[in-house]
Amino acid sequence: MNNACIIQARTTSTRFPNKIFSPFKGLKVLTYLLANLRKSKKIDKIILAVPESQKKDIESKIGDTFFYDFIFGGSEYSLIDRYYKAYRTLCPDIDYIIRITSDCPCVSPKVIDRMISLYEKIGEGYLCNTNFKNCYPSGLDVEIFDVKSLRKIFYHKDIEKEHLALAFGKFGKELGIPIYGFTTPGVKNNIELSIDVLCDLEFIESIYKNEDQLLEHINANLSKKAVLSKIKYNHSVHDTGKKRRL
Repeated sequence: MNNACIIQARTTSTRFPNKIFSPFKGLKVLTYLLANLRKSKKIDKIILAVPESQKKDIESKIGDTFFYDFIFGGSEYSLIDRYYKAYRTLCPDIDYIIRITSDCPCVSPKVIDRMISLYEKIGEGYLCNTNFKNCYPSGLDVEIFDVKSLRKIFYHKDIEKEHLALAFGKFGKELGIPIYGFTTPGVKNNIELSIDVLCDLEFIESIYKNEDQLLEHINANLSKKAVLSKIKYNHSVHDTGKKRRL
């Protein structure tokens, strides 16, 4: 099976504008994330999906294209449209997509690779590792879904186009899309590792050293047998409320 990792990015966050260009561990937040993703052994292509109006600015500030394979400029207000057209335009022959958000620079390539291995055994549907019971902490978010399921979501007339995970949670049953949760036994999720506001960035800078240290910190032992479970079709599964900070 062939895949592409698509990272959504924009500069117009109302709570923290231009956060993707903020300094983080000697790089910009977005550049650090992309360099992190390059460590994956199972991602085939890396694509940046950005609003068309921001494409030139983002491209010029990220610079070195070693960090990604393609950049796609699409809709600013329909995330589903941006994902669908990015894959259709740049890599129409892939089987599934790994979705990563640009405010999660600490995302773990090891977790991604473990999830990809499991997903290729399932072969279809939607797989996530956050926002359900006993899941990974927010900020290590990984979502994987096949392109046929994305097509069903894209053409559904009642779906709010800016919320991709919500669409799978709310309409998956109606569209015949199975939803799975990935976790490992004993993992702790009482920490927030995504960047919504400046203090989030400062907090992550203060605790994050490297991937192995972070996985140990949250007790994510990837040598243990992964837990793969069916998640009930319920849009509340994908609420993104803040977790406690340690």
